[in-house]
Amino acid sequence: MLIIAALAAFDATPGAVLARDRDDTDANRTLLRRGSLSQLEHQLDALGEPRARALRQLAELPTRRAVRALGQWLADAPPLSDVEWIRVASALAPHAGHATANKWLGKILGGAPLDEPESEDGTFARQIAAVAMARSGDSSNLRTLGRALKQSTAQARFAREALLAYPPTDLGPLLAAPGEPSVALVLTLQHLGDQRAFHALRGFVRKGPAPVQAAAALALYHHGHLETLELARFWRARATGQAPLLAAATEILLATRTPEAAGAIDALLDANPGQALALLRRYPSTVGAKALLKHFERLQPSEQHQALGVMAALGSGAVTSHLERLLGDPQLGDAAAFALGRSADPGASIALLKALEGGARRSSTSTAANARRLRSARALVVRGWLNGRLEPKFETWLQSHRHSKRADERWIAQWGLAATSTAAASDELRSDDWIGVGAAAASLLIQPIEVWERAIELLPRANSERTRRALAASLGRNEVAAQVTTSQLYRAFDESPGLTPVLARPLASRRDELRPFVVADLLTSNDVAVRSNALRGLGVHPDGASLGLLRRAYEGQTQLALRQAAIDGIARRPASAARDRVLRWAREYDPDPTIRHWARLGLANATPTLPSSDARGHQVVWLSLAASEPGDLVVVATPDGRCFPTLVPPDRTLVVLGFADERFVVRWHPETTGDTPAALGARAR
Repeated sequence: MLIIAALAAFDATPGAVLARDRDDTDANRTLLRRGSLSQLEHQLDALGEPRARALRQLAELPTRRAVRALGQWLADAPPLSDVEWIRVASALAPHAGHATANKWLGKILGGAPLDEPESEDGTFARQIAAVAMARSGDSSNLRTLGRALKQSTAQARFAREALLAYPPTDLGPLLAAPGEPSVALVLTLQHLGDQRAFHALRGFVRKGPAPVQAAAALALYHHGHLETLELARFWRARATGQAPLLAAATEILLATRTPEAAGAIDALLDANPGQALALLRRYPSTVGAKALLKHFERLQPSEQHQALGVMAALGSGAVTSHLERLLGDPQLGDAAAFALGRSADPGASIALLKALEGGARRSSTSTAANARRLRSARALVVRGWLNGRLEPKFETWLQSHRHSKRADERWIAQWGLAATSTAAASDELRSDDWIGVGAAAASLLIQPIEVWERAIELLPRANSERTRRALAASLGRNEVAAQVTTSQLYRAFDESPGLTPVLARPLASRRDELRPFVVADLLTSNDVAVRSNALRGLGVHPDGASLGLLRRAYEGQTQLALRQAAIDGIARRPASAARDRVLRWAREYDPDPTIRHWARLGLANATPTLPSSDARGHQVVWLSLAASEPGDLVVVATPDGRCFPTLVPPDRTLVVLGFADERFVVRWHPETTGDTPAALGARAR
């Protein structure tokens, strides 16, 4: 039960902090009142929170003495853990540009002082150091970053990301840094878009090793220098056996749509299918369609799935015919239907209608024919959503199958009508049948707010547990979840543990006598999605102590989802000196560009456009859930914690329209074993 679990977690740090920690909300306590610099230096030799507090306060002192104190302590300090090096990097970051700070930031970037430079903690400390050095614009720091770019280690990636966050005003120190030119350096120059890099890039094309030559040619092309087209033709004809040069030549020829592109992509599909498919996704063309059809049978199964995704954007009649033939394939049928649903070819609708009607005529009992028919129906719903209208023949099919004796047909018919009609969605939500309610609830992401509110209204009245789980999809929308009573949230928590990631946010934001226990339980969960959404809930709770929890969750945290959630919560808190200190640091030095953006919005007292379950998108997620049982709870979630709960349909194939992110994970309850869901999600528009 929830109460027992919450009481067991009462002694956890979050619960204790809620009860006592309000020091961060007092905006009147200044550094001067908290202690002198000498006292801070003394606290550096302490352990745990006193040292962390001293480092935090030294970072806020804009004096040379503070930097010297940090440097002297580091020179004599005992070995530090990687977590402590995160705090050190955070403290040094505002002082970047001072020689002492530069020295230690360079060491941290190089990984020398760290126990495990490639660990999650070690990586984060190095990222902070790189961002601080790039922001300073100091020539010695730029040389250090330039040297890092010329290495084939993680240093190059950290340096590149930092320089893209804070583009240098002078490229000289980067280019003059010791070391041979590297692909990382070239990619940095490409994405900076600085035309002053022209001569350096041209030199790399002439004299660099093959990977650097290839990257430099592409950089020049993306900077608008079309002289690279002749170079691509030359490499295509002469650079036999040099894979990087041939791949770069193929990209330039595809991007410029030259006649030589056909032979180039054909050769690349033979040599490196994965790279060829990535290029065809970026540069769709009829040339690419012909090449894919020619090579399709020779591709590996995983590559064939990718190829079908690429084909969806090509929209040629030959591709449509190929996809139609694959609709009945037990391995590739879902991917083919998914591609036809998103195809730009108007003939795809005709092909799908033909498959729908043909399957019905041949045999309604044949497993293969039924699978083909259901795939076609789902793809036609996707096309109807994308085009804003259903095919008239297909709409008739949906209406005639609303009350089919087959559960799989009934789900698709009710889902298809709900996905294209607000009125139909509201009607289906009122039905007593879990299939009708589940099908309508699966369309909530593309519905207006009134349909979500209808689902919330019906939630306490639902008799079936499966129906309540289906209606619980509406809890993913924040303003709707606010209308549910706390007792209803507790019931959903106890009844469906799989909903915990969705319930964490509203539970953490409630005024309730159990809240300290509940928050302690949520924030100590092993589930990142649960912790992320609980932190977001703390952001809108009026209790001032919530800021202390959020600050502790952010500082030193290495998991991006949790850092983003904590900044989400902090940015939504009322303005205060303590809140603004955290946001100022995040705005300037956090390695994640999204966090920096949210921190800027928070400091401007603007409501950040932060992730939430109600963020509508243009993605289609098509999932084959072979190991699940119909009616099981499934949560489709993005890495940042945005969750959409729904039920497994009768034929174990779930399609979600309007998802806001291409990246997603699948969580289902009860836990299943066996097949992993086959995720076919991709761009829809």
